Amino acid sequence: MAIQATTYEVDSSIQQAFSNFMATQPIRPTIIWDNMGFNPANDAVPVSSDDAQVSGKGWILFELLHAYGEIAALGTTMNRHIGVLGASVYFETNRGRIRSTAKIADQILNFYQTVDIPGVRKSSPRKVAIGSDRQGWWQVNVLANFEYDIIR
Repeated sequence: MAIQATTYEVDSSIQQAFSNFMATQPIRPTIIWDNMGFNPANDAVPVSSDDAQVSGKGWILFELLHAYGEIAALGTTMNRHIGVLGASVYFETNRGRIRSTAKIADQILNFYQTVDIPGVRKSSPRKVAIGSDRQGWWQVNVLANFEYDIIR
């Protein structure tokens, strides 16, 4: 596995790869990044879609959830960072469970399964249906484990 310079650089490369990938997909919801202000009542907009079955408002909250770290090799300054990539797909309730959220989630699974990000290893991609939040949004989480090494 390639060794990276800083955690910030790795986070940025993952976010950029996800953004670039989603821009080429048939369904292109707004992507909200961690710690970015977003009010669904005011900020949710219709998704851009080339798929006639998908219409309505929705978005993706994409987060890099660092969970664990360890020294990767004794006697070195190589450090391994381990976490979870989280993409929460939200779509209008009663408009997207079968078609919209499933199709968007599949696009994200495709990213996790096929896009190579130098120095980052992804594993265990999965889709977890959450359901209605009772605020008018249906949620599906798409997750994958990740790890990478840096030298300090």
